[in-house]
Amino acid sequence: FGGTGVNFEVVPTAHRGHAADLARDAAEDGVELVVAAGGDGTVNEVGRSLIGTNAVLGLLPIGSGNAFARALGVPINPGRACRALLNAQVRRIDVGRICDRYFFSTAGIALDAEVCWRYDRRQGSRRGFLPYVWLTAHSFLSYTPAEVTFTLDGDRTFRASPVVATIANTA
Repeated sequence: FGGTGVNFEVVPTAHRGHAADLARDAAEDGVELVVAAGGDGTVNEVGRSLIGTNAVLGLLPIGSGNAFARALGVPINPGRACRALLNAQVRRIDVGRICDRYFFSTAGIALDAEVCWRYDRRQGSRRGFLPYVWLTAHSFLSYTPAEVTFTLDGDRTFRASPVVATIANTA
């Protein structure tokens, strides 16, 4: 890697869920560092597969939002992020869990989930902030909140019909 003596392999994904399979295989093969090159969706896919293994999750934030990388102070510039990976200190982090699904930054329900669902399934390749703004405005106009039940720490329960509800592991 650029004269550093670090060997690496770039393995492109072929379909949704492939990053999880690749990360799981790498951890089972004893790979020490698995880098998620993408955005928060890629981080979740790769990271979930590494929970309970000895592999370390690295971040190369090249996605649309990169909220998790930003929260951890990982440089958004790809070159700087690669250099940071070379000198990074391994640290433990918290992960969130809703039912049996882990998340690293935030998990949204209600309007937030609707916008993400629409963003993920939209036509075209334009990524970034502006498509989110348009989809948020469009979704807000047509969204009808549903009643949900929240159970906290397995014992406190309450019901609400939120427009936005976010469970956060980061600021």
